[in-house]
Amino acid sequence: MKSFKSHLLNISLLLLITGGVLFFIFRKLSWYDVKEELATLQLGWFIAGAGAIILSWFFEAVVLHNMTNTDKTNVRFGSIFKITMVGLLFNNITPSSTGGQPAQLFMLFKRGVEVSKASSVLLIKFILFQTILVFLFVGILVFGYQDLTAIVPNMKYFIFIGFIINLSVITCLLLICFSKKSVLFLIRLVLYPISLFKKTLAEKWRLSLHEKVLTFHDESRRLIHEKSLLRRCSLYTLLQLLFFLIVPYFVFLSLGYNELSLFSAIAFHAFIMMFASVIPTPGGSGAGEYSFTLLFGTVAGQTDLLVGLLLWRFLTAYSPAIIGALSFVIRSHKPIKEPTKGVS
Repeated sequence: MKSFKSHLLNISLLLLITGGVLFFIFRKLSWYDVKEELATLQLGWFIAGAGAIILSWFFEAVVLHNMTNTDKTNVRFGSIFKITMVGLLFNNITPSSTGGQPAQLFMLFKRGVEVSKASSVLLIKFILFQTILVFLFVGILVFGYQDLTAIVPNMKYFIFIGFIINLSVITCLLLICFSKKSVLFLIRLVLYPISLFKKTLAEKWRLSLHEKVLTFHDESRRLIHEKSLLRRCSLYTLLQLLFFLIVPYFVFLSLGYNELSLFSAIAFHAFIMMFASVIPTPGGSGAGEYSFTLLFGTVAGQTDLLVGLLLWRFLTAYSPAIIGALSFVIRSHKPIKEPTKGVS
C-alpha cells in the first residue's frame, strides 16, 4: 500500500479543484456577508448534522464489524471503527473514491484478518452499499422525479448517466459472486491482446487473477448464504445512507431555511452522491460542489449557499478525512499480526 505522503498530490489536487470551483461560482460574493452569516449560525441544528454524520460512520463500522466477525474471527469494534475512518480518508483523496477499500484491506490484514476473507468482506459490503443506494435512488425518482426535473430541466441526463454507471458497477461485481466462469472468460478476453506480444506476462497475470477470482467467489458465496447477516447489514447500510443523506437538511436548518423539505434535501444529496461518484477526481471534488450549488441554489441565496456548501463539505468530507488520517498514522506504526481466526 502506498504511504500517506504519496497521496499529497491527490490532496493538493482536491483542494485546488474545490478552491477553483468555489472561486468561479462565488467570486462576486462579499466575504464580510459570509462572516456575518456564520456568526448567526444556529448551532443546535449544526450539531444535529454532526450527529447524523457520526451515526453514518457508526453504522458503516457496524456493517464491517458484522461481516468481518464471522467464522470465529474476532476484531474489536474500536479497531473496525478506525479502519472505517481510514477508508473514508482514502475515499476522499483518491480519484472516484477508489482508495478506500485497498486501505481498509491493508488495515484488516494488520488486525489479523486473512487477505482472501478481508477482500470478500469488502467486496460484499461495497455491493450491498451500491445496491441499496441504487434502490433508494429509484424510490426517490418514483416519488420525486417530476419535482427534480422541474427544478433543473437538464438533470434527467445526469441522473440517467449516474444511474447506468452505478448499475453497471453492481452488475460486474455480482458476476464475481455468482458467475466465476463469466469473469474468467472476460479475463482471458482482456489479456488476449497482451498475450500476442507478451505471452509469458499475460499467462502470469491470468493465473494470478484466476486464483483471486476463485477465492473471492468462494468467500463471497459463503457470506451471501448467511441470510440473517445480510438482512442485518442491509438494515444497517440503509440507516448509514439515510443519516448521511439528511446532513444537508440540518445544515440548511442551521442557516434558517425551514422551507426546505426533508425529502428534497435527501433527493438532492442522493443525486450529488450518484453524480460525484462517477467523476474521476479525488473524492468527486468539483463535481460535488457544482451539483450542490446547482440543486441547493434553487432554495438558497448565494451567501447562504456558500456557507451551506462549506459546512456540508466539512461534515461529509473534511472531518472524516482528518479523523481517518489520525487513525491511519496511529495504526501504521503498529506491527502486522499473523492472520488468525482466533481473538485478536
